[in-house]
Amino acid sequence: MSRRVVWTSGAILAVVLVLGVLISLMYGGPSVAGPSTLSRRSPGWLGACRWLEAHDTIVQRTAIPFSTLPAHGTLVLAFPAQRAYATTELDAIDSFVRGGGAVVFAYSLDRPSVPETQAAAALGLELVGVDDEGPLAPWAWLRWARQTWSLEPAGSDHPEQPEQPEQPVVITAPHRLARVPQETQTEPVLQGGPDAEPMVLSYRRGRGRVLAMPAEALANGRLSNLGNLALLEALRATFDEPWIFDEHRHGLSAELPASSHVAARTFDLLAAHLLLCYLMAVLALARRFGPPWREAPITIGSTSRFLVALGRVHERMGHHERAATLLLERARKLDPDLELSRAEEAETDLLRLAATIGHKQRRPAG
Repeated sequence: MSRRVVWTSGAILAVVLVLGVLISLMYGGPSVAGPSTLSRRSPGWLGACRWLEAHDTIVQRTAIPFSTLPAHGTLVLAFPAQRAYATTELDAIDSFVRGGGAVVFAYSLDRPSVPETQAAAALGLELVGVDDEGPLAPWAWLRWARQTWSLEPAGSDHPEQPEQPEQPVVITAPHRLARVPQETQTEPVLQGGPDAEPMVLSYRRGRGRVLAMPAEALANGRLSNLGNLALLEALRATFDEPWIFDEHRHGLSAELPASSHVAARTFDLLAAHLLLCYLMAVLALARRFGPPWREAPITIGSTSRFLVALGRVHERMGHHERAATLLLERARKLDPDLELSRAEEAETDLLRLAATIGHKQRRPAG
């Protein structure tokens, strides 16, 4: 198989793989990701959920889109999330908090997703960016991207406020902050950044309460810090149970709908067709379209090489006998006294005849 066929088949295989990945992303089922209570990764909240359960706190996970919520408890909305909210879900969140429930809005520190923007608007929050685009130099940018903030207590001793941890809460330097509109009645900020940026804040909404905080503050990768763990314990001691985690937003489903099975079969058929097209293309390229074509060698060299090549042509075409006859005729014309035996004259090998004639001509006369 030629190099061209190998490269072409490799390119076709790469295209097939890319198309397969795109189709799987479009039709494949969602996966659990982000600040989910089922995720063991660094951004996950499995550690926080285990801590609550270890301290006899009732924990619930929603695996379906909710249209109603219980009359009391704490609803946890952690971001970033994968699935957008329906209008009925946003109305249910607003009714829940206005009816006396508590909502923990754990916002992401980067660009907000559509579900995060929807939930923030339903709770009266605004997500604003931080005016810090970072340096352009690569190494300086890496140091800037790895910066951390230590959040210090900045609140009051209001009885409804969570007890503030003595140790600082550590998070990655944010690119996005949550703000409460000025018309909303807001209690003092609980935790602030290096320049007193409000990072953990609480405010009343109807008869309920909303607490906005960075999701990374309670992530698995941060709970080893005493300040972050103390913040989780303060929230557990302040807010009522059950703690309801919206896991449907992170890909958890109670059961797969019928459409997902249809999508899975559709993906299998598309993958089979792509594989068949790839095999047919490889077979078509690997098969020779005609007889092999060999380029004629370029004869560039000295005169001796040319004469040798010319001699090989005569040898291949069988010109020795005719050449020997001509050689003998020319030799007799040049030397009429040339004496050769019958055996020597009958010689058909051109080289031997030429050697014999040369030897006879070199011998001195008499």
